[in-house]
Amino acid sequence: MFYGNILISEDYSMKYRQYPVKDFSKVKWSKVTLGVDISKFNMVDSTTLINDSSIVVFHYQCYLANGEMIDNSFVNDNPSRMPLNQLIKGFGEGIKRMQPNETAFIKIQPHMAYGDKTEGNVPANSTLIYFVELLYVLTPPK
Repeated sequence: MFYGNILISEDYSMKYRQYPVKDFSKVKWSKVTLGVDISKFNMVDSTTLINDSSIVVFHYQCYLANGEMIDNSFVNDNPSRMPLNQLIKGFGEGIKRMQPNETAFIKIQPHMAYGDKTEGNVPANSTLIYFVELLYVLTPPK
């Protein structure tokens, strides 16, 4: 379950109406796992290990597959910080393929997101596309 700003009660169609609809049709995706794809904007030479107990700090914009923005942590300069195992499964799988200071799109099919349930601003059976800037990773000692 994703506990970030995405589960806001405000009507997202009003809050983000000034943002243009994104066209994701020309993005070149690489498969992460069944139902999760990634497209990186930059590569960082790093060996940071990210596991399920890691705490990740990131900025994001979340879109529905039709390009409508439904959430944006950049607006208030309020990055999310949470354990990887508290993110929706597909988002966590995408983050594991990133390094701090990388930016990427992560596309998550419904079965790796919220499935057939409506969650806050996310309609049932929605494919989600995140623009993610991974700021840093804290991995607790074993």
